[in-house]
Amino acid sequence: MLKAGRFGLRLLAAPSGLVLRTLARFTGSDFLRDLAAFMMAFEGMYEGFKERAANVKALLSSPQTGFVLVTSPNPLTTQEALFFHRALERDGIRTAAVVVNRVQRDPRRHGGPDNLAALREALQLAQIKDENRLAERLCETLTEQAILADLDRREVERLRDTLRGVPLFTVPRLRKDVHDLAGLWQIGEYLGGE
Repeated sequence: MLKAGRFGLRLLAAPSGLVLRTLARFTGSDFLRDLAAFMMAFEGMYEGFKERAANVKALLSSPQTGFVLVTSPNPLTTQEALFFHRALERDGIRTAAVVVNRVQRDPRRHGGPDNLAALREALQLAQIKDENRLAERLCETLTEQAILADLDRREVERLRDTLRGVPLFTVPRLRKDVHDLAGLWQIGEYLGGE
């Protein structure tokens, strides 16, 4: 290994003409000419890159610019959003708002039967067979949805408390994926207020 290192030092210490002639023998003089032209082309570009990077940094840091962070109520994704928010803050970039998407709705807040007896009665009125078993399963499902909604609510509150002063919007879990203008319009209705 020392031999290779010493050889490299001797090669670098040798007159550049000798090094270039040796490289030209292996690669061809056209390759070296092209390589030199390529390197020379970058010489003037560095200042342009530097100037554009400074302009982008100034734009992102201006008070007219802000980022909207979109997350879900999952604790892992809210942690990622908080990490990103802190990184933006460190760089002097403003978080304009946070959108928490796909928040589970609490079925208890929308009325309707929410206990076993009420579910049985509703199923009987609808003339659905095997209402006892179905009522039990519906009651279990409503309970599970209520638990999920409570977990989402707590995570949204934790996020709101951590991001004091940053507007926070919630978008509920919709019945179908958003893939068209009508779906975007529906989401837009939830972004109209805090």
